[in-house]
Amino acid sequence: MPVNLYNFSSWARSTIVPLLVINNHRPVYKLPNERCYTAMDGLWVSGTDRNVPYVPPLRQVLVKHGSSWKSFVSVMELMLKIYERFKLCSLRRYAIAKCMKFVVEDQEVQGDTAGIFPPMAYGAIAMTLEGYSVDSEEIVKALQAIERFSWETDGQYRVQSCVSPVWDTSLATIALLDCGWSPEDARLEGAVQWMLNRQVLVEHGDWKVYRPRLESGGWAFEYFNSWYPDVDDSATVLISLFKHDRNSIHRSNAQRGIKWVVGMQNRDGGWGAFDVENDKLFLNDIPFSDMDSLCDPSCPDLAGHILEMLGIYLQISEEYNQVEPHRSLRAEAEASLGRGVKYLRDAQEIQGSWFGRRGVNYLYGTSACLCGLAKIGFPESDTMVSRAVEWLKECQNDDGGWGEGVESYKDKSTMGKGIESTASQTAWAVIELLAYLPSSELSIKRGVMWLLQNLRPSEEPVDAYEGGVRVPVNYSRGKTWREEHFTGTGFPNHFYIRYHLYRHYFPMMALGRYAQSQSYATSS
Repeated sequence: MPVNLYNFSSWARSTIVPLLVINNHRPVYKLPNERCYTAMDGLWVSGTDRNVPYVPPLRQVLVKHGSSWKSFVSVMELMLKIYERFKLCSLRRYAIAKCMKFVVEDQEVQGDTAGIFPPMAYGAIAMTLEGYSVDSEEIVKALQAIERFSWETDGQYRVQSCVSPVWDTSLATIALLDCGWSPEDARLEGAVQWMLNRQVLVEHGDWKVYRPRLESGGWAFEYFNSWYPDVDDSATVLISLFKHDRNSIHRSNAQRGIKWVVGMQNRDGGWGAFDVENDKLFLNDIPFSDMDSLCDPSCPDLAGHILEMLGIYLQISEEYNQVEPHRSLRAEAEASLGRGVKYLRDAQEIQGSWFGRRGVNYLYGTSACLCGLAKIGFPESDTMVSRAVEWLKECQNDDGGWGEGVESYKDKSTMGKGIESTASQTAWAVIELLAYLPSSELSIKRGVMWLLQNLRPSEEPVDAYEGGVRVPVNYSRGKTWREEHFTGTGFPNHFYIRYHLYRHYFPMMALGRYAQSQSYATSS
């Protein structure tokens, strides 16, 4: 397959294209005041020496890598720099026009682009450089979208890289249901309806390039992102729908969602987040590769979540296995499961764990995979499961909790360990052990005890959202867990995310499932 724009990941495409336009103009902006210069000093080890090369010198690359793809692309970069001096204006105008067409069409009606800050900011800059007025509809919408990602506190103006309302709502719904919350509670019913209203049903999106006949039906991570629905979010939303109401399997929303997720499976049996067969990792050697994130390959944690979702669906729909549309949908799901299990077997580390792409790290990936395998009835006697369970038990800290640092992305010797116990990671470990072991297991009891002993009064403000705008409400009077470490991952080795709700809903899931397991053991 030739390398083209769609061999790059969705976030790379949306960021690179406006940057090409900006690079053509290479604008220089003066910072507004001296305070900004002082703040910028933090970007350098020494504020007096700001000449930091983006890539190593070409000679150093050639000596280190010899005749390789990396050396080739480094030479090509030098040739392109030479070409810049003698660029063909007519060809450049054609290329810029194509880029601007992409930038404008990629913008949502609400002004967002790809659901993340960089393409929203770069798109607005590119449009102004290409003659768009600051009063134009496109620029105004882009600035409004950026403002929805922003808030002012303690005299500082902050901008988030992204927001995660669909992800958080689905996981919070699962947590409340696991804790015994009534499905008929108006707040839960409202959350479910809110998620249903945000299903992406428009027949466009970059995923359509390689799946043109697949009908839309996924969910995005953010409020507004119709071009890039997310496989992981879609699986989690479907799990929350099935847990809330078993009869939701009959909804056309759910059936379209399942078909879309199954249809996004890669040939290796796994799933990427937004794209299909987006696994040309050699592209990360291109000098402009930012954070080694030009690709969106299959990830074990995504596969685990999808297997869990499909397993729940197959359990509920078993009595309808001879009735359409469930008969054909079940056949698709079962075929997908077979490929998914093979992928997980191939992706398992020799230690018994699985890599976690969206959460830190092997604790997250292993939790997702074991929960998925348990839901499809995969036996504990299988070595793939038993190795994972034993690895997890070995990672438990002396205090009964679990904690894994971001260093494990670079150094596998810290896999599953490295930091003090955290609430979210302890919860992941308890959840995955409960998937296969009885609640009387000592490691589970110690993990639950850690969660109970580290519950603290909450003194944080509780915010509500109206149309994506943050509205302060009051201060929480409940209890929760504190968590200083980052346990969410943007791009491994480069960019990490603090999901502020992880330390709330994952421990709730763990304690709720432990209580359910205790009740089951008592009744038995």
